[in-house]
Amino acid sequence: MTLSMKIVFIYRLLFILCLFVIPVSAFGQLQRPTLDYDASIRFMTEKPLQDVAGISVLRLAPGEEYDYRMVVKNHGPTATDSLFLQTIIPADIEVLSLSPAGSHSGDTLSFQLEAIVPNDSVEIAVTARAPQTLESWPHFFTTTAHFQAEEDTNPLNNADSLMALVEQPPILTDVRIQLSSATDSSIIDYGQPINAVLPGEEFHYTVQLVNLGANSAESIVVAQILPPEVSYLQSTLVPTDSSDNQLVWKLTGLDAAATMTWDIDVRLDPDVPAATDELISSASFACPNDTSDINNRSTETIRIIRARQEFVDVGVQIVVQADTFVERSGVVYPAVTNNHPHFYDINVHNNGPAAAESVRLTYTNTMPGVLTSVSQDPPADGVIGDTLYWIIPRLAGRETIRVNASGALEGPGAVLSSVRVIAVNDTSAANDTDAVAVWFLEQDRPAANYDLEIDYNVLADSTIQIGETLYKASRFDDGFGYFIWIRNNGPATAHAIEVQNSLPNELTLSQFSHAPHSATDNTYVWQIDSLIAGGAWTAYYNAVVHEGVGDYPFQLTANALVSADSDTLPDNNSKEAIVYILGDPPVFADLATHQSIAADSFERTEAGLHPLMLQGAASEVTLLVSNNSTITAENVCITYVVDDSFAIIGAHPSPDFYAADSVAWCLSAIEAGQTREFIVEISLAEIMPVQRNLLHNILAVTADNEDPASLDDNQAILTMVNYGIAVEPFAPLIEVSPAIATVSDSLWIRVQFPVAIVEWDLRVHLPNGDIRTDFADQFIARTAVEPGVWYDIDEPFLHRTLLGSGTADEVAFEVQALGRFGSRGSVRSQVVVNVEFDLLPPNVVFPDNEVIAIDFVVSTGHVEMQLYDVAGRHIATLADDYYQAGRYTLMWNGMENGQLIGSGVYLITLRTKDANTWKKMIIVR
Repeated sequence: MTLSMKIVFIYRLLFILCLFVIPVSAFGQLQRPTLDYDASIRFMTEKPLQDVAGISVLRLAPGEEYDYRMVVKNHGPTATDSLFLQTIIPADIEVLSLSPAGSHSGDTLSFQLEAIVPNDSVEIAVTARAPQTLESWPHFFTTTAHFQAEEDTNPLNNADSLMALVEQPPILTDVRIQLSSATDSSIIDYGQPINAVLPGEEFHYTVQLVNLGANSAESIVVAQILPPEVSYLQSTLVPTDSSDNQLVWKLTGLDAAATMTWDIDVRLDPDVPAATDELISSASFACPNDTSDINNRSTETIRIIRARQEFVDVGVQIVVQADTFVERSGVVYPAVTNNHPHFYDINVHNNGPAAAESVRLTYTNTMPGVLTSVSQDPPADGVIGDTLYWIIPRLAGRETIRVNASGALEGPGAVLSSVRVIAVNDTSAANDTDAVAVWFLEQDRPAANYDLEIDYNVLADSTIQIGETLYKASRFDDGFGYFIWIRNNGPATAHAIEVQNSLPNELTLSQFSHAPHSATDNTYVWQIDSLIAGGAWTAYYNAVVHEGVGDYPFQLTANALVSADSDTLPDNNSKEAIVYILGDPPVFADLATHQSIAADSFERTEAGLHPLMLQGAASEVTLLVSNNSTITAENVCITYVVDDSFAIIGAHPSPDFYAADSVAWCLSAIEAGQTREFIVEISLAEIMPVQRNLLHNILAVTADNEDPASLDDNQAILTMVNYGIAVEPFAPLIEVSPAIATVSDSLWIRVQFPVAIVEWDLRVHLPNGDIRTDFADQFIARTAVEPGVWYDIDEPFLHRTLLGSGTADEVAFEVQALGRFGSRGSVRSQVVVNVEFDLLPPNVVFPDNEVIAIDFVVSTGHVEMQLYDVAGRHIATLADDYYQAGRYTLMWNGMENGQLIGSGVYLITLRTKDANTWKKMIIVR
């Protein structure tokens, strides 16, 4: 209920209460006689009352006349006294007649009523007129009536009121929209300039709204659909909504004869597919008091141009000039009268940038009659049978040449005129031919024809978007209107026109601007005697939906049809109008997302501050998901996807889904007003392109009970910047000592790295081709290395046995290392290991039943080792076998013939083919 309705309603209650309460208190002091009566008064109207916000009112148009009766009835049991009746009429309401006549003073009418017998009544008939003009619309007027009766037993029904609602009729206008573009380039297509744009280039669209009518346009909603290959940058008029490729502006109105214009800056994708050669954008609007949707939509086509290619593409087009149309066997033909000249326009156009050479144009008529005269401009170069031909020596790139031909035909029938163009260097034959059919009519046509066109629209304050289509909409408790527009496009006057309008059963109609001539069920019919060429006929009416007709929102479809006997084009004779009936808006959850990162430094750009990320570095990203609504968000799914250059190395709380580049959490609910926090640990790749790299991480959230049309804050994109560092080569350092060694020596290795190292390894390359990769693994695992520091491997490398066939082996030690940014370095150091013949037994041993270790170094060959006591007695043969060159340790158990030898001095001899030696050894037991 509006504020003005509430004020009127309260005033009405106070007035009636005053009438009731005062007489009751006065009558309470009277001494009633034995026989009393009960009289009442009621307003009765000829026109049915309607319910408006819970109040029964009489709905009136400005200046409308209306009748009502004031009925005073005696319910008995005795006759009434003389009654004095007064009625107060609003000052703006004009009283036209009274029956019976009463006294009229200002806004008060008075009547003196004689006694009324039981169960009888007295009526006072009033004819009044609503005001024609008012300062504000809508306006309520309340007429009240009451009477005084001393012996009335029930004064509560001694007063009544009648409330009238005067509404402003629809104020209609006509709004037109025009979409245009501005680019740096253009091309010529069939002689017409077309704007063109290069991939990656910026350009702008211009939207222009023009109010062609004499009244203001109200509540205009403008929508522009951008091509998917175009990105929106900015607009001189900021859109109220921008999602995907649609921009929406909501305007409060547009004054009569006013124009409104704004520009939209966009950019064409630099990677637009090669198959895409044009951009089509459309702009449309919805306005509740717009009379026609013929000019409610505009499209703009822009060509995509690329690097210039030299080619020729010659095409031809033929168009007939006709002043009428006829339908034959379901086909609509342009038509001319026989024996009258007819004219053709032939366009030959070179679509390519290169010139076409030796172009030949042919023109042929296939006719059932005889061609009586033919003329051309320019004249044809020759004729072969029914074919005319022209020779065009050269047609420049993008050039168009026009040829006009005319002729006349005897006898009616269909004529097919065809043209063909041939060029020696033409690259495409798809557009080399064209044809047009013309119907020739008898001279004495029986009747003039015309073309009736119909437009049918809903007049409503609201709109609703279903899919990609915008429909008019109205609340279930609000009225709306329909507007019918009939136009005669000529050339003759139309007669005996019938308009049929079919509407849904759920509607009640009122306030017809033209009363229908007949109505059957839900079909209304108007008869129009005639409509001149160029003339128009309009009708509008109001509609209201019955209560309880269905679940909201639901669709209502109405149809309008115009028909007349000589109408030539039936395609534009019918139109349907769709309106959606809305209920109370549902309450949706509203989720919003935000993400941030604690970075050490940032880069300032036009889009804001972007965190700077170092390759190989790890960072924490804080994700926030907030429920900004007053209800719980249900079945919430939160997903976080990182750029390809990042890897996710951790997340808290534990996600329901985890991958290297994405995580997801699934929550049963987020309470109203609650914010949930999530932490994701990310690491940037070690190797990045050596350039400015833009990195985008996307946070998105969905819930079952969110409004699908209001998801603009359900996604947050965090843009970061990385400047890739070039990978520089490096070489580790290695030292091995001694550089020249024997098989008895321990080889000690030290290493150094000039740059920071991620990982490294030490490999030993042996003479037989084997590579040991496990040497120094424990040292490598427990040692963190720094650049520029020497590290000594704490275990020596022992090369006890020669692997080659000579008397020395060359052993190579290699260090391999991986730098922070993917660079790798390696270095080798070689050591020569020799064999020096030697016998190395222990000087004194205390075996205590343990074995005795005897070391010796020999070259490759047969080796013999013997044990003697000091008297020269042979004790044991310790070795008698073939050995590879190297150092060996022989383990002797200290026994002779199964018995331990005693303490004493013993001699050990070692003999090979090249050398021999001996050493003494003391055994103490």
